[in-house]
Amino acid sequence: MTPPNVSPTGTGQGKHAAVRQSRRVASPLITAVIVLLVLAYLLGPAVWQWSTGQTKMAAMSNEQVTTIDANDIDSALVDKLVAAPTSTQSGPLILTYHDIGYEKGQYQTTPEAFATQMKLLADAGWTTISAGQLLDWLDGKPLPAHSVMITFDDGTRGVWKYADPILASHNMRAISFVITGFVGTHEPYYMTWEQIEELHSSGRWDIESHTHLGHLEVPVDSKGTTAPFLTSLMWLDSKNRKETVEEWRDRVTTDLKESKDEIARHGLGEPTLFAYPFSANRTDPDGTSLLPGVLAPMFRASLLDAGGVARTTTLANLASGDVARMDITSDVTPAVLTDRLLEASGIDPRGLHPLVGPNRVKWATAQDTDTAIAVPGADGTIEFKSRANYQRYVFAPVATAMWCTYTVTADIGGFQPDSTSSAGLIALLEDAKNQIDVSVSGDEFQVHRGLDNDLVAAGALAFGSSHRVQISVSTTAVSVTVDGVRVYSATIDAPTGGHRVAGSVAVYQAASSARPTTIRNMTIS
Repeated sequence: MTPPNVSPTGTGQGKHAAVRQSRRVASPLITAVIVLLVLAYLLGPAVWQWSTGQTKMAAMSNEQVTTIDANDIDSALVDKLVAAPTSTQSGPLILTYHDIGYEKGQYQTTPEAFATQMKLLADAGWTTISAGQLLDWLDGKPLPAHSVMITFDDGTRGVWKYADPILASHNMRAISFVITGFVGTHEPYYMTWEQIEELHSSGRWDIESHTHLGHLEVPVDSKGTTAPFLTSLMWLDSKNRKETVEEWRDRVTTDLKESKDEIARHGLGEPTLFAYPFSANRTDPDGTSLLPGVLAPMFRASLLDAGGVARTTTLANLASGDVARMDITSDVTPAVLTDRLLEASGIDPRGLHPLVGPNRVKWATAQDTDTAIAVPGADGTIEFKSRANYQRYVFAPVATAMWCTYTVTADIGGFQPDSTSSAGLIALLEDAKNQIDVSVSGDEFQVHRGLDNDLVAAGALAFGSSHRVQISVSTTAVSVTVDGVRVYSATIDAPTGGHRVAGSVAVYQAASSARPTTIRNMTIS
C-alpha cells in the first residue's frame, strides 16, 4: 500500500511532500551550524586565553626549554668577529648577564636574544673559557684567541631553564655567581640547589660566589637611608649608632665565608671568584678602602661590571684584585655586541702603524677614553692645536691596556727657536710604578717615571725642529732613546709572576706657541 502523502506519479502533492522532507533534513543541519557559531563566539576567547595560559604555564614550569630558536644573523657581523684582532698581550673578554626570560626589564634578556648572541659567537668560531682558564691568565698564561667568558649574576631560574640548553647546543661554558642565601627562594625566581648541581655536573659550568645574604642594601642612618651591604657601615638601631669598622669587617667576612662554605657543602668546589653585588666596590666604610683587604684572602679575583661600554681588565684593576666585565642588558643587539667585542679585542703591537689608515680612528682623548675618535691631522700625522692647553690622545685604550712588551717610536716636532712648545710620548700608560713619559722641546728632553711623575732623566739637545723618541718596554726592563742616543734605562720593579707591567701608548702636547706640535712616523713593534 502506498503511503497517502506520496504520489507515485510525481503530481504536485508528491512535490510538496519532497520539499517538506528536505526541510526536515536541512533544519537540524542549520541548527547545528548556528549552535557551533554561537559556541565559537562564546568560547573562542576562552580557548585563546587557555592557550595563552598554557604557554605561560610552560614558561613557569620546572622543565628546561630546549626549543628556543635564534633570530636571523647578519653574516657581516659573523665576518667581523672572524676577522677580529687577537693578541697574547690582552685581557679576558667577559660578558655579564643577569636573568634570561620574558619579564620586562633592563637586566632581562629574552631566550631568543640570548640564543642569537650565542649563535653569533659560535658561527664566528669563538670559544668560551672557564674559571680555571681565567685563573691561569691571572698567573700569566695567555688566553685562547677569540675567546670570551659568559657569566651570570644572582642565580636566577632562567639561567637553568633557558640559558643552559642554549649553551649546551653550542658546547659552551659559563659561570654562575649565586647568592647562596637566596637559592630556592622567591619561587620560581631563583634556582634550587638541585638545578645548580645539575649545571655543575654537566662539566660546562663553574659555580662562584655572589655573597650569601649580601645582595641587598642595609640602613645607614636613623632615618632609614639604605646603601649596599658590602660597602657601608650599617646603622645599629638597638645601639643608636653605626657599626664600627671591626663590626663591619666581621659582618662582611661572615657572609662571604658562609657563601663559600654553602657552595662547597653542595659538592660544587670551593669558589675562587667573587662578583660584586650592584658592582658596589668603590665606596668603602669611612673611605678606608677596606673591602679589597677582606676579599683578597678569600678569592683570587673579584669581578666588576661596566654597562654600555667596551671594557677589559687593566693593571690598575689587578692591583685591586679586580677583573673587568661588560654588562649585557636588554638593549644590546647583535650589532652592538659585535662592536663592543671588536673594541675590546686585543691588538697585536707588532708591526703596527697607529696613525695610518683605519688605525687613525682608534684613538681616544684623555677626557673620554670610552669614545673612539679620529686624531687630527693628515694620514700618518697628529697635529695638535696651536696655543692650546694640555692635549693627550691614547691609542685604542681598551684593546691595548695589557700591553707589556713593545717598542714605540715617533718623530715629535713643530719646534721653533725660542718657542715654549713641548710634546711627548708615553708608554705603559697608567702603570703606577712604571709608566714612562718622555717629553721633548726644540733643545731639551725630560723622562718621568710612574704616576708620581718622578723625574729620572733630563738633558740638553742640539736644537732641532723635530726629535725622534723611542721607548722600549718589557716585563723586566725599560729604555729610552732620543735621536738615537740612550738617555735612560732601568729594570722593572714589579712582583714576580702574573702581570708585572702593562699599559697603553699615548701622545700629548704640553705647551704650544703659534705653531702646533706634531707626531709623525709613529710605529709600534
